[in-house]
Amino acid sequence: MTPEELYTLLSAKFPTCYYDFSEVKEADRPKNPPYCAILEDPPRSIKGDDKTYHLHPEYTVELYTSRADYISESTLEEIFDANDIYFEKAGKVYLREEKKMQIIYKI
Repeated sequence: MTPEELYTLLSAKFPTCYYDFSEVKEADRPKNPPYCAILEDPPRSIKGDDKTYHLHPEYTVELYTSRADYISESTLEEIFDANDIYFEKAGKVYLREEKKMQIIYKI
């Protein structure tokens, strides 16, 4: 899956960005959560015989909510399931300064 394909899937339900919304005009940035950020992780390589046979792209998807929002979490997980995207929920953190929940998925 390419970052563009992942963006298309997520942006159908949530405001979505790559890394952060800094490249989006101020007026177009989401004012309130929920929204998602896509981070591209180093690819996992499959190798043998001194060759790289395949690079498997990996991503971190961060879901931001204003409080515990199980509906948004469920919606995001349904998007992954409906598109055969294996995911692991890697963490859930309350960001005190920002007053937001951050739910981290590894896909």
